[in-house]
Amino acid sequence: MVCALDGKSPWARYTSTDPNLMTWKLADATFTRGVNHTAALAGALFHKVPGAPPGGPTHMINANTGSAFWLGNYDSTTEVMTITSKIESIESGGRYHWAAISNEGPDPDTDSGRLLTVAWVGNNPSFISLIREISYDTEASQLISYPVEEYNLLHNDTYFENKYSGVLHSDESVQLEIPDGQGGSLDLYVSFEVSSLLKNVSKFGVVVRAPSDFITQDITTEPLAIWFQPKFPGSHEFRVYWGKEQFEDFILLDSDTTLDIRVLVDKPATEVYIQRGRLAHVFADTDFSIANTSAFLFNGGSTEVVVANASAYGMACAWIAD
Repeated sequence: MVCALDGKSPWARYTSTDPNLMTWKLADATFTRGVNHTAALAGALFHKVPGAPPGGPTHMINANTGSAFWLGNYDSTTEVMTITSKIESIESGGRYHWAAISNEGPDPDTDSGRLLTVAWVGNNPSFISLIREISYDTEASQLISYPVEEYNLLHNDTYFENKYSGVLHSDESVQLEIPDGQGGSLDLYVSFEVSSLLKNVSKFGVVVRAPSDFITQDITTEPLAIWFQPKFPGSHEFRVYWGKEQFEDFILLDSDTTLDIRVLVDKPATEVYIQRGRLAHVFADTDFSIANTSAFLFNGGSTEVVVANASAYGMACAWIAD
């Protein structure tokens, strides 16, 4: 068993010969070795890294309360994990905590199947996040998380598919064709052409749960506007602004031809995924109103951006009473 030493830190390994598993003996007070190995919060969440490249990192272990992890190589002979990475975050917001992770294997050294995670989202009232699948993006060299594909089975209407391709002019906003009042349960995909973003572009993106009279000049005051701004013209490094909450720096790869955004809205809960989970953010509030469920694409910059396509689907509830 891997557990926080004395309920604090670092991660330690315990063994037991008790058939009832009621008594345990400390076997190794420093299960994790290498840089920054002392952090130990909540459960260990120690698992094999799905899709890890040859040579590792082979395994992951919790670095906070389930939204960030240390990656490294685990030696099953010495039963030691050597940390080789900086902290890898799967969530940029501050409301995603106390995650649980599971897969089909009882032994972290022989894990099989998908690695799934779900977390507690602080709100009033609080709620459970969407279920994400964790994997390793070898091209980006990072851990990623993305909603499980089964959520596509909850699509109960198609509002539009592969639409809105074309130029979005300076200071232009386009309202998406979502029926009145239906934008509170939504699965929205939007892609921008990267080649059009490497100019003097600023403040472009998507807004959900907006009033129908939204205008581009309102983006810095809309709580659920997701907008992007390059660090400088020609840069692949962007600053992503999560409405009024915070921002995060994000780098597109040279191989990225589109900037892809997925937004799932479930009334007071909104989850956003950039580039299939290289960056993710959960919004939660108490201000949901059926009157404010419109969605827009917008460009608040001084040059044109090009929308590659957009699709939107109605969603049934992800949670049901059992």
